[in-house]
Amino acid sequence: LDRPNQSWRVLHGVSEGAPGVTVDKFGGALLVQSWREPLRNDDVFDLCDAAFGGQLGFDDVHTVWVHPRANVSNTAELNASENLLTGKTFAAAGVYRRASFLTATNAVDDSSPFGPDVFGRDLSDPALGFSFSELDLAYEFVPPRRFGDPSLYLDFRPTRRWIRRFVAKRAAAGSSVSALNAFAYTCGAGLAATAGGASRVLNTDHSATYLAYGAANYKLNGFEAGNQEGQGPRESESESTTQKTQKPKAEYSTSTRDARGAFDAYCEDFYPAV
Repeated sequence: LDRPNQSWRVLHGVSEGAPGVTVDKFGGALLVQSWREPLRNDDVFDLCDAAFGGQLGFDDVHTVWVHPRANVSNTAELNASENLLTGKTFAAAGVYRRASFLTATNAVDDSSPFGPDVFGRDLSDPALGFSFSELDLAYEFVPPRRFGDPSLYLDFRPTRRWIRRFVAKRAAAGSSVSALNAFAYTCGAGLAATAGGASRVLNTDHSATYLAYGAANYKLNGFEAGNQEGQGPRESESESTTQKTQKPKAEYSTSTRDARGAFDAYCEDFYPAV
């Protein structure tokens, strides 16, 4: 398939005057991450205005997802102190949608409050997910968990490109290529190797949850899931750390295969992904 490239690093803050902030584009969504302190309302408003108005060079942005990575324990207290100093408030984490933003900003009386359409527990809704493409491969956008990482590390794209080209060159020369993708997360590097023609790719990670997302990425690209070879018991999320360390590690492996290659995943699930 000839898929358009729909993912970009829009802002790499450490080298563009905004340390601690990144903006990534996944399909029609911008994912805004902040590590040092929450973004201010004015900053997010200006970003939404630019993104939804096409000023960033994209005409398909319909969502801005504000995803603070800093552990802010009391946003209300921060907002109170910020108001005293500057009169500005921190932006709420959540999904800001184009339609709601345009409706609010076009209101005659300017009385519509500015805030996210989706926030809190609703951010874990799987219905917020969608698919996007990079380097002719499709990926699932998984709603990020609290303080969690994005579905695909876009700054790792040059390496995924290199992996696919390297494997393709070796495979074209008649070599059988196998690859180990350690700390695989959602298996982007493994998928690149498989797409390049690797005969076997082993993806390993501590999280069964994220390896399952990786398997979904394989399915999106025509690598159908095979039989699950085995699975150990998983610990309950309610168990204490002490209880978990006294139990054997849950392990399982799965494999998916088609005519173009193979996908294997092996998991040592030290703790459930949260």
